[in-house]
Amino acid sequence: MLPNARGFDYFFGMHSGSHDYFPKAEKNKLFRNKSPIKKIEYPYLTDWFTQEAIGQMTLAEKPFFCFLSLNTPHTPMQAKEEDLARFSHLKGKSLLKTLHTGKRIPTGRATIVNFILTITGLPKDQEYYSIRDVGR
Repeated sequence: MLPNARGFDYFFGMHSGSHDYFPKAEKNKLFRNKSPIKKIEYPYLTDWFTQEAIGQMTLAEKPFFCFLSLNTPHTPMQAKEEDLARFSHLKGKSLLKTLHTGKRIPTGRATIVNFILTITGLPKDQEYYSIRDVGR
């Protein structure tokens, strides 16, 4: 069953399988609810997932529940040039592992937490829950 059939009001992502981190309009497996995505709105998939979540939180009634499942750190291991430059001292698999677990997940999570604190007016020391599964 797809997320909308399981009680989610909104879904953006892949119904199954993996996806390139740099999506192309002619070759993508992305859906918004039940409709296939035709236009690429962000060049990097992890960033796009983050922005979609923020967009939905903007529209959501408060309180709200957001389930954001980033594809990072799963294959294919593809990184943005800015991240490659930041970790240029690392080589091979160490570089890719660091990029995917050490940069994109915390960056996306921090972006979301900062957004939540801004729209809710909660103090920065407010507790929130983040469950992370990076395959360990």
